[in-house]
Amino acid sequence: TAATYSWKKDATATATTATISAATAGEYICAVTLNGCEYTTPSKTITKHDSPRYTITGAGSYCPESTSKADVVISFTAGTAPYTFSEAITGAGTSATTTYTIPNPTGGIYQLTSLTDANNCPMTETGATVEVVDLATPDLTIGTISSVCAGTASVNVSTYVTAGAGTVSYTTDKGSVSSAGV
Repeated sequence: TAATYSWKKDATATATTATISAATAGEYICAVTLNGCEYTTPSKTITKHDSPRYTITGAGSYCPESTSKADVVISFTAGTAPYTFSEAITGAGTSATTTYTIPNPTGGIYQLTSLTDANNCPMTETGATVEVVDLATPDLTIGTISSVCAGTASVNVSTYVTAGAGTVSYTTDKGSVSSAGV
């Protein structure tokens, strides 16, 4: 005769097939009847682990000579540490805690392309990004300024700046500041 199966999850009947799939968290026991004899399997507990998720902060635009860029910080908000991941700019990484810091980031879009936790659960949500922008150095050349006659109120310095420099601020040795788009 064919075997019969009686699965129970947390003491409640759940299935009568040889195998079960898409099992949810809980304690499972199967009673198998074959040739009039009943065998009961040892219980097996299935634990549900949350998929890891993350947030990311640290966006900003920075001048080329900036030495005080905000860190890019990845915060893991679910799952179990340690976390193993791949980030689009810096590559592979591992974090034993719920945060991972990228100091003095270079320009680009930071986001995780893969993430797994200690239970080998993969991330199911993607898309959190921040952008760090390294601003371009302006093409700025100041030509030779010939002498200025005494009594001249001002000199239009912007006429000596190469086009394409954008908005440029000038400070003279007299302390005055002006701005011009070139």
